[in-house]
Amino acid sequence: MIPVRLSRNAANYLRRETDYLRRRNPAAAGRFVDTIRQARRLLQAFPDAGNQAHALQIAGNRVLVVGDYLIEYAHDVTHIDITSIRHGRAAVKTPPVETAHPSGDANFGRSSVGNPSVDNPGIDNPGIDNQSHVMPGPDD
Repeated sequence: MIPVRLSRNAANYLRRETDYLRRRNPAAAGRFVDTIRQARRLLQAFPDAGNQAHALQIAGNRVLVVGDYLIEYAHDVTHIDITSIRHGRAAVKTPPVETAHPSGDANFGRSSVGNPSVDNPGIDNPGIDNQSHVMPGPDD
C-alpha cells in the first residue's frame, strides 16, 4: 500500500482537535479519530478520491470531504502527503493577493457585484431612468 504522510500542520490539527473533542465529548473524539483513519485507508486504496476543484489552487492538490472535515492532500506514485485537515466550517486562511494592475488602474481586480449603482444603474442613481433598462417586448 502507498504510505500516507501527515504534514506538521495536519498532525498538529489532528492532536488539537482530538484533545478539544476529548475534553467535551469523548465519544465524538473517538468518532473523529475513526473518521481520519478511514480517510487514510480510502486514500491508500484510491489516491484520486479527492476533488481537485475545491482544493488549494496548487497543481496536484486535492481535497477529500470526510464527514465534517476537509482533508487537503497531494500524491504521486510513491506516497500521499496530507497537507492540512480542517473542519468544513472553518474559515480558510489565504495570503493577501495583490490586485493592482501594473498600469496603476485602481479598479483592476475589483468586482461590481453587490454594488446597486453598478448592477442596476436606476437604484440610488436618480439621474438614470429605470425605464431605459426594460427589455422590449414582442410588440415593440
